Amino acid sequence: MTTFKSTQAQGTLASDIAYRFGEQATTIRSGDIAIMDNDGVFILSVDIAQQLLSGCQNKHREDEMELQRFFKAYHNSELDKLFND
Repeated sequence: MTTFKSTQAQGTLASDIAYRFGEQATTIRSGDIAIMDNDGVFILSVDIAQQLLSGCQNKHREDEMELQRFFKAYHNSELDKLFND
């Protein structure tokens, strides 16, 4: 089943999905964004995703700077200094 309308897909197209897990229920609507990792699936409406976008982009930039800092310390054999600062 998909919420994306496509000439290539088979099944129910462009419809909402009513999802129930135990006592909790939610509706996944056409256009919603699914984010998945090892912990599970998180569904965002487009409106909420747009509200969170700026903060997520800032966090991504900060994480990328930390990763580059780690690689530089690793390359220069300075990991002990990095973790003791």
